[in-house]
Amino acid sequence: MHRERHRLRAGAVGVAEKAAGLRTAGRRRGGRLDRRRRAAAEKSADAQLGDFYRAELDRAFGPEGRSPELRIDEAWLRESRLVDRLWEKCELRCFREGVYRGMRFSAANVILRHSYEHRSGQDMGTEITAMLDGIVIRCKAADGALAIRERVEEHPCGDLSDPAAFAARYTVCGRDGEAAEAAPQLREMFKELERVTAGEMESAVLRDGTLSIALNTKYAFAEVPAQMDMRDLGAVRKWYTATLQGMCRILDVLLKSGLPAAE
Repeated sequence: MHRERHRLRAGAVGVAEKAAGLRTAGRRRGGRLDRRRRAAAEKSADAQLGDFYRAELDRAFGPEGRSPELRIDEAWLRESRLVDRLWEKCELRCFREGVYRGMRFSAANVILRHSYEHRSGQDMGTEITAMLDGIVIRCKAADGALAIRERVEEHPCGDLSDPAAFAARYTVCGRDGEAAEAAPQLREMFKELERVTAGEMESAVLRDGTLSIALNTKYAFAEVPAQMDMRDLGAVRKWYTATLQGMCRILDVLLKSGLPAAE
C-alpha cells in the first residue's frame, strides 16, 4: 500500500512537472509570438508612416540637403572635438539637413559612450557611461573663432545669463586658444536652449563660418520612442510632429542669438 501511494505521488509530481513545462514552453512561445507581432506592427507602421515622415520633414525644413560643411558623423565629431571628452563609441540617428526661416542647419541625435575598467573588491569590472546623450546641431554663422565647453569638474548651478555663473560652469576660448569672455547673447542662448529642451548644454564651437552645439537632453529629434505602441498611428503621427516642433523652438533660440547667417 505504501509503495502504491508512493507511485501515485510520483505520478502526480510527474504530471505537475509536465504541466509546468508546458506552461513555461507556452509562455516562451507566447513571448516570441508577441515579439513577432510587435515587429510586424512596426514594419507595417513604418510602411504606412514613411511617406508621412518625409512629408512632415520637407514641410518643416524643406528638401533634404547634404552640405559637407554641415555634416554630422563620427569622423567629424572626432576631428572637431565638439565634445572634448574621452569616448570610443558613437551612435548617430535621424540626421537631417534643412532650412528654417532662412537659416541652413543640420541636426542629429547623438550618443557618445566611454567604457572604463574599475575595481570592485577583488574583481575588475567594466563601466559604460555616456559622454553625450542628446543632440548635435550645426548652422551657418558669421566668421569668428570661439569654443565654449563645460568644465569637467563639478560646477555650481546658477543663472547662465550671469557672467560669474557662466564662467564657473564653462571655459571660453577665442582664437588661438586664448581665454575669452562669452558675450551676453551667447549666455542667453545657452540659458534658453536648456530651458526649451529641459537639458544641459555641453558645448558650442564657432569656427570657419559654422556654429556647432552639443546638448544633453531627453528630447529626440524626428523619432518616436521604442516603447510606443506603433499600432496607434494617430499617436505616432502626433508624437513625430511634436519632435519637429521642438526642433523649431531650438532653432528659434539660435536665430534670436544673432549668430546664425541667413542663406
